[in-house]
Amino acid sequence: MQHFDPLQGGHLCDDGQLTEVPLDSDSTKRINTDDQMVNEIAHWLVLTAIHHPMLLALKGKLQSDLARNEDVIKLEKLGCDKSRLLNVLAFANAMPFLYPPLEANTLRELAKDLGSVFRRMKAITPSSALLWSKEGADGRQFLAWVPTGGDLHIWHDLETEVHHRANMYTELARLCAQRRVPSRATFRKLAYLWPVQYVNSTLQKPHYVALSKLLAHVSIDKNPKQLKVAFTSAQTEYSSILRWMDLAITFLHETASL
Repeated sequence: MQHFDPLQGGHLCDDGQLTEVPLDSDSTKRINTDDQMVNEIAHWLVLTAIHHPMLLALKGKLQSDLARNEDVIKLEKLGCDKSRLLNVLAFANAMPFLYPPLEANTLRELAKDLGSVFRRMKAITPSSALLWSKEGADGRQFLAWVPTGGDLHIWHDLETEVHHRANMYTELARLCAQRRVPSRATFRKLAYLWPVQYVNSTLQKPHYVALSKLLAHVSIDKNPKQLKVAFTSAQTEYSSILRWMDLAITFLHETASL
């Protein structure tokens, strides 16, 4: 006799085959490495933010206000992409408000809360899935898994997914602690350097004077000396965050129509 796991959904047909209820294909995809997770977080944040009305309005305003701006024209001639440059200017202004409250301690607590709530659910509403004989529309008999707890039953795929979510929050907390993913506090501290990082990565020179004037168009008041001191410090203390900004810029350019 074939053994059936009562935690798996499905039904047993007359031919003796258990037909499982397929899981959502997305739920079977798992992030296996730190690099994959860092990329995934960058993609999630910029793709979510880029559709926010605040950022869309700001990007439209910059396209109008800086249409013939001398500094934009200069940087474009040197090799910058105008669309990317306007994007990072808009992000420097808007993302401190749009960036989610990612903090290592908060994420660890969220992971613990998920595990605690799930254990309480299982303790308060215990249920088992039993094989029952049923009659189909065609009159044929088949065996189906029927949970004793009805809608309160916790199926195996749900339990797996909740554990996966908790593990993801724990891993994200670790990456925040390692500064591979910016916490909200760190990002708000460094967001105005996003255009500096883009220009420096593209031209191998940060062009502080031009960027100081361009940042003023998004209400960021930093003179060239302040930009130089902050960027030089960030290259030492927050190099992984600057690389994260590069990832986000690249993904933004590849996917956005802004």
